[in-house]
Amino acid sequence: METLKHNNKYEYAPASHPFMQEARAEAYKSGCGSRQIGAVIVNKETVIARGHNARDRVSSPCPRAIQNIPSGIGYNLCPECIEENHTEADALRNARLAGVDTENGEMYIFGHWWACESCWDKVRSAGITKIYLVKRAREMFQERGVLSGKRWYQAPINLFIFDWSGVISDDRKPVYETTARVLKQFGKIMPVFDEFLKSATMTALEYYRKNDISEDADLLLKLFRKYFNEAVKNGNKPTIYADAPSVFGQLTANDKKIAILSSHPEKFVEREAQEYGIDQYITHIRGGSRNKETDLQNILTHFQTQNKHALYCGDTIHDIRAARAAGIRSAGIGSGYHSKEQLAAENPDFLFDTLLELTSLL
Repeated sequence: METLKHNNKYEYAPASHPFMQEARAEAYKSGCGSRQIGAVIVNKETVIARGHNARDRVSSPCPRAIQNIPSGIGYNLCPECIEENHTEADALRNARLAGVDTENGEMYIFGHWWACESCWDKVRSAGITKIYLVKRAREMFQERGVLSGKRWYQAPINLFIFDWSGVISDDRKPVYETTARVLKQFGKIMPVFDEFLKSATMTALEYYRKNDISEDADLLLKLFRKYFNEAVKNGNKPTIYADAPSVFGQLTANDKKIAILSSHPEKFVEREAQEYGIDQYITHIRGGSRNKETDLQNILTHFQTQNKHALYCGDTIHDIRAARAAGIRSAGIGSGYHSKEQLAAENPDFLFDTLLELTSLL
């Protein structure tokens, strides 16, 4: 428990906590140009109300953000920043409209590191006993804002770079079969499917090394290609995530460039893109990557794009780390190899359940 502004006490929950994830999802609905904040009210382990700030703003930037006004003051400068439009007030208003009982409830807030005194008064009056903030809230939000947001005055994203496996192509089952055959050849035990996904590394080679297989890298990658092709030939084929064609179409319609960066062999990526009928959307493919940080920087150079105008979308913690190391924004997609909870722990700039939610950035 920590005491922050106005001597009010807060509890803390990890970003991966289910109710904090609900609050985070609510934050994505905010129209604020400074901080996108979401909250949920919980009673008896059930979400009974939700709220976010700046509900009615559509596209205009926040005057407080433009003038770099510190958090907690200058609310009068922006109609959407007055206390009545704060996240906590919105959640409480929605609870009243729904006729739900907030007595002895709890509030989870994602997107800020404190609540103003006016909101605290409203929370207490509603009988809510605790306010939970995300762990490391001050570090996460005081400097860079929620979701690295500031949507309307932050540099627009013009280049969308996607990991392939687990984001565009669901190849988890054939990769599992392939990896099991390689490990068996060297006398290693393959974990069950779910454990394999949790422990997925950046590249197949790294996974082999992690399992103490020290044979020549080229030999191991040759085995991977051989066994993967055999798996596909025998009917264990990768499939496209259903949202991918729609997402690529919308990105292209909005004049966005699409690139692929994957550790999956480049020929496999090219072949699958053609089979899925989405190759016409893709401007550049870099497969077989062994160093995504370097390859991300090379892709930026290829497109002559500044870091601030690019986004890397991945499904593993290694993708989020590579984007951060390369100095670009990241989006975690929670439908691939690593769970949404694993991704949340890396604090990506954006976190989505499905690929389709990515279009909210357009």
